[in-house]
Amino acid sequence: MPNTGDIFVTTLKKAHLFWGSHRHTNTRGVVYGEAYLHIPISQARRLNIYNEKQPNKYNL
Repeated sequence: MPNTGDIFVTTLKKAHLFWGSHRHTNTRGVVYGEAYLHIPISQARRLNIYNEKQPNKYNL
């Protein structure tokens, strides 16, 4: 789990900021206001950030 003061730097593109509506596929409906924060795997591991499939995960 990240701690106060932990940081990483990433570049946000239009596709990240408008994840729910800026797409080139029709695999699901439009979700206005939805965004995506790209976290490189090296940074996720360093900060102990996991997805919902991680056993014993902690959601805050």
